[in-house]
Amino acid sequence: MNWLSLDGLNTFLILIVSASLFGCFKIYMPAYLTEKAKNLASKEDLNKLTRIVEKVRSAYAVELERVRADHARELEEIRSLMVADLHVYQTRYNREFDILTELAEKLIPLRNAALALRPALDFTNSDEPEEERKKNRLDDWAKAADAFRNVAEFRRPFYPEEIYNLCIELVKKTRSEAISYGVTKYNPQKDEEYWEQAEKNGDEIAELANQVLDGIRSRAQSWEKLRMDSVTPTRSL
Repeated sequence: MNWLSLDGLNTFLILIVSASLFGCFKIYMPAYLTEKAKNLASKEDLNKLTRIVEKVRSAYAVELERVRADHARELEEIRSLMVADLHVYQTRYNREFDILTELAEKLIPLRNAALALRPALDFTNSDEPEEERKKNRLDDWAKAADAFRNVAEFRRPFYPEEIYNLCIELVKKTRSEAISYGVTKYNPQKDEEYWEQAEKNGDEIAELANQVLDGIRSRAQSWEKLRMDSVTPTRSL
């Protein structure tokens, strides 16, 4: 009877423990499994997100290399254009600079020869006849005028038209003075009129010569400004 009671008690305790364990299992296992599933899902999501990030990163790296290559190609094209433009500029500048230099070099003898036809302070050789002296001076003017006009005419397409026009006007003015000097006989009775005309022509010749030189100087300065601008890239990258 005592053994049966002890066995029954054990059985009863086993049933209670089992029921308790089952209850705990029923209560906590779903939550555990749910959390486990969440963790697994989170891990899978993380792996998926990692793959997406790597894919985007790889695509970005490819695009970045493409942009870099395009940028380098554009820079090379711009550099090539700048080198070509600079070469054209340098060639044109050198050509025009040589012409303007030659004009200036020929202008000074022309101006001086024209002003020396009948200067205000004239020193003459008493042994030299007036006609011979006049011929020598006119010959000096003619040589200087021909040299200057030839440069102005033959090089006309390669330098500014406004400078050309001033050059031709200067030649005409010196020719007018040469004609006046050549055909006018010096008459002491008309001394004042003779020298007034000489002075007027001389002032106009000097002024025109200065205008030509100023035009040449301004042109050279504009080329210098253009040179500075040409070495500064203006194209947007």
